[in-house]
This record gives sequence, structure tokens and C-alpha cells, in this order.
Amino acid sequence: MTAEAEMQTLSEVIARHPHDRLVPAFVPNSQGVIMKTSFRKVSQLFLHVVAASVLATSSALAALPVINSAAAGSTTLTITGSNFLGGTPTVILGTAIPLTITGTTTNTQITASIVGIAGGSYPFTVQIGAKANNSATGNVAIGIEGATGATGATGATGAQGTQGPTGATGPAGPQGPQGLVGPAGTGAYNPLAIALLKWYPVGYSSFPVGVNPVGVAFDGANIWVANETTGDVTKIRANDGAALGTFATGGVGARTVTFDGANVWVANLRSDNLSKLRASDGQLLGTFNVGTNPNGMAFDGQNVWVANVGSNNVTEVRASDGVVLGTFAVGAGPQFVAFDGANIWVTNGAAASVSKLRASDGFLLGTFAVGAQPSVIAFDGTYIWESDFGSSTVTKLLPSDGSIQGTFSVGLFPYGIAFDGANIWVVNNGSNNVMKLSPADGSIQGIFPVSSTPNFDGSGPQTIAFDGANMWVPIRDSGMVRKL
Repeated sequence: MTAEAEMQTLSEVIARHPHDRLVPAFVPNSQGVIMKTSFRKVSQLFLHVVAASVLATSSALAALPVINSAAAGSTTLTITGSNFLGGTPTVILGTAIPLTITGTTTNTQITASIVGIAGGSYPFTVQIGAKANNSATGNVAIGIEGATGATGATGATGAQGTQGPTGATGPAGPQGPQGLVGPAGTGAYNPLAIALLKWYPVGYSSFPVGVNPVGVAFDGANIWVANETTGDVTKIRANDGAALGTFATGGVGARTVTFDGANVWVANLRSDNLSKLRASDGQLLGTFNVGTNPNGMAFDGQNVWVANVGSNNVTEVRASDGVVLGTFAVGAGPQFVAFDGANIWVTNGAAASVSKLRASDGFLLGTFAVGAQPSVIAFDGTYIWESDFGSSTVTKLLPSDGSIQGTFSVGLFPYGIAFDGANIWVVNNGSNNVMKLSPADGSIQGIFPVSSTPNFDGSGPQTIAFDGANMWVPIRDSGMVRKL
């Protein structure tokens, strides 16, 4: 029963009982119905009704929600106040945008989602339960994203990653300024050779390294030579041949060397492991066991692959930490390895064949017959080239299917082979010279002596590497490396 109804009832009672005497007392029950319960004096009845009305009004006022504050975050609107638990809360933004209540509503806090709401200033209403007057209103500013702040300071440079696979050759850049005059030679310099940074007469610039050098690699600035007998590697500055140091490998029989973009790897033929040295200072970073008699290596952008001559397989080693990722069977007596951008190629010296493996998982894709005793193998960006030590030829293959595109006669006992971006270079171990071939048709473009002592036991010139301007060839029996 409302306070107004009770006051009306009181007026009627007083009208019927003008004197302060005993009268029937009418009291509302729990359902609000006026009940006659007893006789009381009029003044007492008046006080009872007034008190009941005041209490009812106070109770109704206490139940109304009160909003103290509202704050909009990036995704939620938080409303604080009191009397939020009198019924199910509803939050209406503006005039007709219902918000989704999130989290747990308490008597003093309601949280609602504003995801998707445009920035601006909005009125809002908090409705508790279904009664129309059981609500409160407020205003809130929903932020609009400001302009991007200024760029912070650049963080520290991270560690250098491993070198990725070689990309396609770009267009030639403009010619740089002429460099310093090189050391005096035995005759006049060819102006073209000077322009190409080939300061030294072909076959006559040599630099001492260790005992019985075999493998050679370029790291972008320096030449590294593996010295088999002394089990170490020598680092030489490519532009002038200055010796920068000789570094122990921790293995026995340092045979070949390759570069992974940050570190130098050495295959130790007689200790069945690989050594990893930091290219910047030659620090030995670790040795890692592989197969039997590891020899030729190649880097595929992430991992190092090595041919194990004595176990007829190749091992894939993760360059970052030396973990062996797999060992894969190939042909008999595998010698050297090359990477064509997607696949690994292996020369099988005792099987007169080459094997093609998928670099991603080592799956054997094919085995292809070539000449006798295939040795070193290289990729020119279009074709695979390998030297046939036992038949004094080189073979050119199509990478897609292994088909032979040509077999070309060279010198005696060809061993090392490399591509300089324009030509194929072949080291003829038994002829003590290097041949330059056209990759288009295998025609000989030049023959360059590198050793004056004929040999037929494999102790002469060995492998070959290109430094961007010159070719480098280790001469095993003289303990020297030649720069062409």
C-alpha cells in the first residue's frame, strides 16, 4: 500500500472519529491490504500511519541505484556507485545502445563492454531490475585513438643470423674508384686485370699456409685454407694476402672448409668430426661427430651438409648449434657436396655417380651416372658441374632431372671446380694447372699454370674458391695457396 493510500485512509478515519477516543485500527498487511486489527486512539493511529509512510518512502529511496563515477578504458566502461544489486543491471549508452555486462557485478561496481563503440561523449543510464524508476543516469567520455607517438630509440642490434642461400646475381653497379697500385711484378700489368682487381700475374702470386693444404673457402673478406697434416686452418686477407692467423681445429686431418655466414666449418677426415670456428677471430666454438672420414661440405642457408667417404652417407648438421639433424645414405665413397637452392648434390667417387637429395628432409630424389671417380661438384645457377678425376673430364647436368648436358675434356686428374659468376674453373691436379671454361658450351677459355713440378699422386693443386675478384688454389705439396 502506498503512502498516499495510507494518508487517505487516515483522513477517512479521523472524519468518522473526530474525538480522540478508541477507534478501529486499520493496518496494512504484507500484501498492502488495509486490515482492521484493533481499537486505538485516533492520535496513536495517526502516528502509526505517518511512521509507516515515512518508512516506506525511505525504503524505496534507499533501493535506487546511485552513480558516483564512470571511466572508459580501451574495451570496457567501469561504473562505480551503490545499490547495484537490487535486480539485474542494464546499461544503456546514449538513447538506445545496450552494452554487454562483463565480469561480476557488485553492489558498488558494474563493468560493461564498449568494444566497437565510436569515441565521443555519451549519456548513459543504469537500470536495476524492471521498475521504470529504479535507475540512474550519468555521462562518460569514450576516448578516440590519438595520433601515433614519436618512434622510440632503436634497440640493441641482435645476434647475426646465418647466411641465407645465394640470391640471383643483380645488375652490375657503377665502377668504383681506382685502387692503390699493387706490388711490382715480373712484367707489365694488363689494364683490364687492374680494373678487375686482379693485381697479380696469373699463377705467380703465392702465400704460405700450413702443411699439405687441401680445402679453401672465402668468408666475404678473407680466405680460409684447411691444412690436412697440421690439422689447422690458415686465415689470409683476400685483398693483399696478409696472414691473419693459424687456428687449431681440435680435430685430426683438416680436409675441407666452408663458411655459414658467421662461422667457418672444417671437416676433419681422420677424427670423424666437424669443427666450428668463429670467422671474426678463429675461436674454436665446438667439434661435432659425424660419419666416417668426412670430406666435402656445403651450407644450405641453415644447415651444413658433409659427405662421409668411409660410411657412404651424408650428415646434416644444424649450423646454429651443431646438432645432427639426419644421416642419409648415398652412393659408394661420397666425396663432395653442393647446394642448388633446393637440393643437395653428392659425388659418389667409388660409384661413378652423383646423388640428388631433397634439402628439406634428405629424401633421395635420384642417382645419375657420370664419369669415373667424380670429385668436386658446383652449381652455376643453372647447371650442376662436377669433375671426373678418373676420366679427365667434367660433366654438366640439368638439376631438374639429372640429365647430362655435356661432357668436356680438361687436363689430367681434374679435382677442384668452382663458378665465378661467369665462368667455370677446373683444377687439373695431374697437369698442375687451372682451366677456365665457358658454362654455355664447355669450351676452354684459358689455361693457367699454378705449379712447376709435375705430379701424378694427387699432391699438386687441389680445390679452388672465388673471392669476388680472384681465384684461390691450395698447392698441397708446396704448402702454399695461389691467387689467380
